[in-house]
Amino acid sequence: MCRTLCLDFDAKPATGGEPAVLSDVHTTTGLLHAAGASWIRDRSPSGGRHVYVPLREPVPFHVARELVEALAIACPTLDPSPHRSIISGCIRTPGSVHRAGGHQQLEMGLEDAVAVATHRNGQDAFDRLWEELSEYRAMVRAHRYDEAEPDGVVSADASGPVAVSGRTMSTEMLRTATDGTWNHTRYASASEARQAVLVNAAGSGLGLVDIQARILNGVWPGLAQFYSRYSPTHRQAALRRDWVEAQRFATQSPVRKSNTSQPSTQGGPSVSASQQVRTWLNALKVVDTRLGSDRNSLTKRLLLRAVAEACMKTGDVVVAFGVRALAVAIGSDASTVSRHLRELVQDPEPLLALIQKGHGTEADTYRLVVPDHLEQAAAARSWRPGKIHALRPVFRSLGMPEALVFEALEMLGTSVPVKTLVQESGLSRTAVNDALNVLASWRLCTGSAGLWSLSPTASDANLEALAEQLGVLEQVFQQVARYRAERAVWHSWLAARAAAQSAGYIDDLAHASLLWELVEPPPDPWESTLVPG
Repeated sequence: MCRTLCLDFDAKPATGGEPAVLSDVHTTTGLLHAAGASWIRDRSPSGGRHVYVPLREPVPFHVARELVEALAIACPTLDPSPHRSIISGCIRTPGSVHRAGGHQQLEMGLEDAVAVATHRNGQDAFDRLWEELSEYRAMVRAHRYDEAEPDGVVSADASGPVAVSGRTMSTEMLRTATDGTWNHTRYASASEARQAVLVNAAGSGLGLVDIQARILNGVWPGLAQFYSRYSPTHRQAALRRDWVEAQRFATQSPVRKSNTSQPSTQGGPSVSASQQVRTWLNALKVVDTRLGSDRNSLTKRLLLRAVAEACMKTGDVVVAFGVRALAVAIGSDASTVSRHLRELVQDPEPLLALIQKGHGTEADTYRLVVPDHLEQAAAARSWRPGKIHALRPVFRSLGMPEALVFEALEMLGTSVPVKTLVQESGLSRTAVNDALNVLASWRLCTGSAGLWSLSPTASDANLEALAEQLGVLEQVFQQVARYRAERAVWHSWLAARAAAQSAGYIDDLAHASLLWELVEPPPDPWESTLVPG
């Protein structure tokens, strides 16, 4: 819920600087005055302005977002970012230290500002402002989503939600569950969008307990805010009612299915996390060979396998493994993993979604995502057999191309020509031939009459023995020990910081330097993937 509209006007040269800010603030305060609303206003040392509109009755996140985005169309210097994410976003309040020097200063009397913050604005003022911006709100809705329906979904009737075919939730529904926004060309209200998420979840095999867990642990804040209209004591009951209806709709409504889709049982689909991960691996396989064969591309391919391996270990498609844990899994450096994760989640059709940034001792949280255009192709493939591996230790020494060729031989399970291995691994013919020669020299594969297969000695036990022989296991142990020590230092620093805060040493930014003198902060072991460096 939003309890205060926070309007951030930036004095950037590209948007006209401070004169443009003053013009937009004048427009905004004129709208607020016409709506009968009161506000608090402050000035930044950089020339920007903040306007705060405290609300007596809090409004749902998606409502506040739409209003602020509509106002941003009318006022180009307004940055709607503080209202665009339900799990992040901040604004510098009056009195705060500014990074350019100085402080955020009130442009009104302190007593007047306290009175506005205390009495706040009623719902009638908000409603008038909402109506005043109706034209701009329509523009926001028209440009936020495309008209076309994503692959793998089909509308039931004009007033109904959407049913999904396949084993995983669609990207659109996951986005709605995460950030609370939806396609207004398909759903006329928040209630319909909320029900569509539940129907999609029911169709993908999730249960009510799974939905409740994702709401309570903060993985799906977008879905949670749809229930903010209910009192806290009635939200669970409302969710249960909606879930019963969603299950009925998911099992009875006609959906578009491919010939390879698994038939639904009488009680509806039941898909385990393991099956969802393997379906995601099918989607990865479709694009895997297109990612390239240079070192960076190979590292990305192995990193995606490491995330899938982590999901199999935790039994969920949502995983919170730190970059150091993933670095150990693929034999790389934590900073390299951090950089590649940033690039993977920023891909136009990502296979990974960052749903929560790491904080303190908690790592970034990611979700496996099957892009809409890959749903049918992923469902058409057979699930990958056997264990999922990132980079087994021995291949730190033998090489990443060798690891992918070994994986291809392992999955195919029979004698195959080099041409097949080239197609399966996405490597060049030269790279495949070189990899086969390396594997054969260590008796991990055999070739005869142009056909190649794994040798009987290519067992997990022999791979581990070979890794020990090559000195790789010692490298792994040293890397794990180093990261364990870094985490211990980081936890110690967090504890020292908490103690300093509780003692009043760093109750504001002006005294933060005291902590740096007491305990020099180490690098964050999770290395948030959203912050470069």
